[in-house]
Amino acid sequence: MEKTRQLANAPLIFAIAMVRFETLEALPSWISSIQNEVRKTLPVFRRMRQVTSANGFEIQLDPSDFDAAHPQSCWLFSSSDHKTTATLFKGGVGLHTTDYTIFTDFAKSYRAVLDALMNAAELVNVNLVGMRYVDHLQPQHEMDVSDFIVKGMMPQPDATDLVVQGSTSSVSFKTKDGSPNATLNVRITVGAGNSAIPVDLLPAYAVSAAPGSEGNFSFPLLEAGAGVLDIDAIDAELGGQQLSSSEIVDVVDRLHTVANKYFTAITTGDAKRAWSTAPDKAYD
Repeated sequence: MEKTRQLANAPLIFAIAMVRFETLEALPSWISSIQNEVRKTLPVFRRMRQVTSANGFEIQLDPSDFDAAHPQSCWLFSSSDHKTTATLFKGGVGLHTTDYTIFTDFAKSYRAVLDALMNAAELVNVNLVGMRYVDHLQPQHEMDVSDFIVKGMMPQPDATDLVVQGSTSSVSFKTKDGSPNATLNVRITVGAGNSAIPVDLLPAYAVSAAPGSEGNFSFPLLEAGAGVLDIDAIDAELGGQQLSSSEIVDVVDRLHTVANKYFTAITTGDAKRAWSTAPDKAYD
């Protein structure tokens, strides 16, 4: 397992691991035993329901009419500062954090949650495992996002006399010969005012971020010259295999390695030097 540590001024703002499996209808009846284990490291327990609203989605935490049978119901276990949260639902388990520092620590936390589930379920039929990283590339040291990403990957204007104001470029890769098996989906977004958090991750980010004084959540927005690098590594060809918690974490580790190698390849030397420098230090 790689002991990859973040740079001093790393742009990573969100990381999420996810396993999806065949539906476990009995999960609600196991929550009481699962929480006895998970709360040793993630002590804050909440129930959540996500519903569609006029604004796209609405998160309801500990609703008085919580219904475990509702398809969008889930159970949350968070650190005391809410920065790291495990989400359990009938079809999967995720771990996401806004405080990622080193992969081995992240994997250890995920393994603990999976162990607690496996002690109750005994086995699960896994269909998909994913590891995803979101980097908020902010201007610094008189450089912007175009200096941080290798040429050819940045969203391009339609003509040479135009300047990109808002755009997303995306590309999908497949590992050669299936060793290790992974699909890598990469998105780069630029444009002042766009969310630095991908839309599909907003609910997860919201429960890993501290609410404001009025209980509302705020999301970081891009400023001029900033961008988002969204790297999503997935193994979706597991075909219902019965995997143990350690085997699931092994897949996450492989996907992390694929994502990390691509991040290293797509970011420039200037970017790595800038991110290796503490914010209050001069850049050479």
